Amino acid sequence: MNERPKNIVVCIDVGTTKTCTIIAELKTLSKNGGVDSKAYIEENNKESQRILENKINILGVGQVPSFGLKKGLVVNIDKTISSIKSSLLEAQKTAQIDAIKNDFKTYISIAGPHIHCFNHRLSMALKGVEVSSKDVEKLLDMANFIEMPADRKIIQVVPQEYFVDEVAEIRNPVGMNGKILEVDLHVVTGSINAISNLTKCVERSQIKVDEIVLQPMASSEAVLREEDKEAGVLLVDIGGGTTDVALWSNGVLLQSEIVAIGGNHFSNDLSVALNTSLIEAEKIKINYGHVITERVNSKAHISIQGLNGTRPREVPLTYVSEILSSRAMELLSIIKKLLFANKKKMEGISGVVLTGGGAKIRGLAILAEAIIGVPTKVGYPPYVLNNQGLQYPEYSTGLGLVIWAQRKYEEDFSQFEINKQSFIYRINESLRNAFKELF
Repeated sequence: MNERPKNIVVCIDVGTTKTCTIIAELKTLSKNGGVDSKAYIEENNKESQRILENKINILGVGQVPSFGLKKGLVVNIDKTISSIKSSLLEAQKTAQIDAIKNDFKTYISIAGPHIHCFNHRLSMALKGVEVSSKDVEKLLDMANFIEMPADRKIIQVVPQEYFVDEVAEIRNPVGMNGKILEVDLHVVTGSINAISNLTKCVERSQIKVDEIVLQPMASSEAVLREEDKEAGVLLVDIGGGTTDVALWSNGVLLQSEIVAIGGNHFSNDLSVALNTSLIEAEKIKINYGHVITERVNSKAHISIQGLNGTRPREVPLTYVSEILSSRAMELLSIIKKLLFANKKKMEGISGVVLTGGGAKIRGLAILAEAIIGVPTKVGYPPYVLNNQGLQYPEYSTGLGLVIWAQRKYEEDFSQFEINKQSFIYRINESLRNAFKELF
């Protein structure tokens, strides 16, 4: 019988601008120690804020600036390790739990221009008449043998839809009759060296990595509802070094892309154009930035501090807006081009959700709606127990990792209960047979 799954997890979002560690307690819907299958199915079909309140308890959060990463890639091992250690220690202190000593399951996010995703179909002949769960497992295991370049590695494999004897759009084929079982997969791959450098930094912080999750998939867990994914939605997660895109339709992930432009590029543009420091440029972006120049007071000016020892200068707010608007239009145009490369996919899109720290730039949702051509909003993570200030877009990936871990925990717990009941049944059968032989 398998060991009961642990219900505390460590989730680390190692970003270009910040490293955020969340330690959380996970719960499952159960009665008398067992899974109430009816409640389990009903609750998992709702995905409401109330459910997350009941299932996830945030114990500790640690956030520190990231040093050693550029565009999601590790460029300095020692500095990256230092950032991870600092965020982990802060989270442990808040949670009053030693995550290193207890060896909890750890989930980390990954992004960067080295990520490449593609769709792939697998097929196998069925030995029996009816599709079993083992058949599905065997089919998905075949993904390990997809031919890859020597320098690349599969990070995740996400089933999109199954086919049984060419009958399409099947979510769960178990129990169906047929001769041929097929599946369309979304395959996430990355550079072996980039993945190794990231996991090395985490593991040198004395934390073992159990699972790596693509950043836009984690963020999708936090800000998208199941009905959004069914209706068709484009998630745009604007981080510090990259913008991560996930396209959902009919409840499945159709496409994911990593664009090498993030919030830091907006700040850098301001720094260069205004002859000021990156720190000052970041403050200006947050406090005064707007990407729609027509909505800025044309007579307003702001005072900008240049290099140390120089006098502050007055700059029109419209000039700041023009700089930000130019970069925003470039980013949104790239995203639109990626999507309209397949017009059939775009036909099923009902909206765009912006998230990540870069989504907070004023006017960005309005500009995105004008450029991409579908309703757009900023997505915020849901509230969970002991939220600890995680309700802002920049925490979508970190909290999304926790929700991802919650789903995995429920699956493992459900399987544990099934195995336990099977084990008890086998013991009882053995005892009955023994008594029959004796009497």
